[in-house]
Amino acid sequence: CASFIANLAEHAQNKVGLVQMGMLHRLTSLSKHGSVKVKQNSARAFALISSTPRNHNNFVGSVLDALIGLLQCQDEETCRNTAAAIANIATNDEISARIGNLGGVYPLVLLLKSSDDSCQRNACHAMSRLTTVEENKLSMLSCNGIDYLIPLCVSKHEGVSVFAAMVLCNLSSCSSGHEHEFVREDLIRRLGRIASGDCPVSSKYAIMSLCNLTSMCHVRDHVARGVDLTELFGW
Repeated sequence: CASFIANLAEHAQNKVGLVQMGMLHRLTSLSKHGSVKVKQNSARAFALISSTPRNHNNFVGSVLDALIGLLQCQDEETCRNTAAAIANIATNDEISARIGNLGGVYPLVLLLKSSDDSCQRNACHAMSRLTTVEENKLSMLSCNGIDYLIPLCVSKHEGVSVFAAMVLCNLSSCSSGHEHEFVREDLIRRLGRIASGDCPVSSKYAIMSLCNLTSMCHVRDHVARGVDLTELFGW
């Protein structure tokens, strides 16, 4: 049944109709099934249905709980598609905060460790939405999300590197008291390299991150020592 719903949702004209027929609640039940295949197809259906903005308001209550449940399972394909669904629906701070409160940040951080490019991209995309909320920034910092994020900023796959740089930019604007998370020479050097790199979008977010960091008194000197300003500004 989950596979059937997902296949129908492949067609854009069916996505709103499936919600009107109550299929989100059917998928909520199916997502709790013990079969990994059923979970995979449920996550795929959620990702497809959520790609239509008209459906976003329906991802509340038990439906949102089901998404977080799928995200917390151990199957990478299920988590990849669930991350895509979260990236689709987390379009405002209210829903992003709710996802964070339900425990959505930590499993996305774990997904950053995947060797699969699409998993990395979807996780970074979702985190770029969630980390507009202060509490989610703190959650990501507390589980060492930066350690997994930095290597992805220099990924050969632009979709990964751009979203990773966006997340890092969001984190760098975290409230005071967390400056120590950024007082790391390796982190600042890598940011400098990304800022002077070939990808204009990643470079933009890296420069914005450095601007955010230089607003913190305790980090300012580390940025000055760790970034090659000659290379960055082409002097």
